[in-house]
Amino acid sequence: MRRACPLPIRLAVMMIAAFVANLAARPLAAQDNVTNETPSKQLERRQTELADKYQRLEMLMLKMSEFHADSDPRRAALLKQALGRSKDRQVSAQMQELVRSIEQQHLKEAVAEQSEVRDSLAQILELLLSEDRADRLKDEQNRIKSYIKEVERLIRQQRGILGRTEGGDDTQRLGQEQANT
Repeated sequence: MRRACPLPIRLAVMMIAAFVANLAARPLAAQDNVTNETPSKQLERRQTELADKYQRLEMLMLKMSEFHADSDPRRAALLKQALGRSKDRQVSAQMQELVRSIEQQHLKEAVAEQSEVRDSLAQILELLLSEDRADRLKDEQNRIKSYIKEVERLIRQQRGILGRTEGGDDTQRLGQEQANT
C-alpha cells in the first residue's frame, strides 16, 4: 500500500514543479497580452514575480524544516538539504540576475541564465521527490517480505503433506489437501 506524501512536502514539491514547468513553458520570447506593456517589460515583470515567489518558497522550506525537526527529523533534514542546495546553487541570485539581464536587454545571457535556473530547480525537485521514492521502496520491500512469508508458509504445508504421504496417511485426503494448498 502506498503512503500518501505529507502535505508540506507535497506543497514544496508542487511549488518547485510549478516553477520548473513555468520556466519550461514560458520561453523568454513569450508575451502576455494582458496589458499594453512592451513584451520586454511583461517578461521582466513576470520573472520578477517568479523570483519573489521563489524567495517565499525558500522561507517556507526553512519554516517547514523547523516545524518537522522534532516530529519527523528525516523530513526536516531533507528540506534543509533542499534549501542548502538552493543556496549553494544560488538559485535566488540566479533568478535576480535573470531579471537584470532582461532589464538590460541582454536576452542571450537571459536565455542561458534561465536554463541554469531550470536545471537547478529540477535538481531540487528531484531531491524533494527522493523522500517519496524512499517511502515507495520501503513499501515495495514490505510487499516482497509478505510474498516471501506466504511462499514459506506454502512450502511448510507442502512438506507436511509430503511427510504425511510418506508416513502412509490417507492418499485421497492428502490429494485433496494438496490441491487446496
